[in-house]
Amino acid sequence: MLRAALLHWSDAAEALDSSALMNHLTRIGLAMEATELIARARTTLPACAAPEAMPADALAGWWHIFGQMHRGRLEDEVAQARRAFAERAEPATERRLVRLSAALRDLNRELGEDAEA
Repeated sequence: MLRAALLHWSDAAEALDSSALMNHLTRIGLAMEATELIARARTTLPACAAPEAMPADALAGWWHIFGQMHRGRLEDEVAQARRAFAERAEPATERRLVRLSAALRDLNRELGEDAEA
């Protein structure tokens, strides 16, 4: 139930915000389950989520996790970035395309699939 609630919330969330997530879980009666799960967790956060992580590292980590959860949406984001770069070949659109393409390529590699897919 907790996983389903988290995925549902992430689809509609405007920003990734742990306080907003916990408020949502509290409203739907899953705060205790979330707190217990966090207390039992034996893993540490990835480096991209550490307080000292650079914004670029945090963003790369986010796209990696996003890709694992929503591969189709990541593929859509890459396609959209390609179109935007084709329309406006600017540094910002290029950076977005490169970053998203790298996230998809890394995800494909992690899954043992053709990196060019």
